[in-house]
Amino acid sequence: MLHIVKPAALGAQRASVSVDFWQVDGAEDSLARYARQAICAELTGSDTCTVCGITVRSSIPVLVMCRKLIAAGHNPATPLEAYRRGILCLRVRSIGEAAALEINARGNGFIARRAVRAGPLARENGRAGP
Repeated sequence: MLHIVKPAALGAQRASVSVDFWQVDGAEDSLARYARQAICAELTGSDTCTVCGITVRSSIPVLVMCRKLIAAGHNPATPLEAYRRGILCLRVRSIGEAAALEINARGNGFIARRAVRAGPLARENGRAGP
């Protein structure tokens, strides 16, 4: 008979990361992914985010910070936790996912970020050029 001893029974410390095994769905979702240390960001005001000596000012500071962190060489699967005055106010599952988002036109949700934006279509008015 096989007897499995849990690490806590051996005197090991409890893990500081909780894993919801019901959401694990593939090779990408390994325990190592969940055990990754989150990057801690500090939010100041409504438009400033600071992490690792990088400061950004934007109307969407956390999303812009995620883009900057990836450009600086951080792993896109790394989570980010944003704090305001020492209180956790936002958790980002992965900076790669957040970097690929932008605020939708109505300002009440997110859409996939587009690299090139199309301008409004201009209607021809039948006049010749100047």
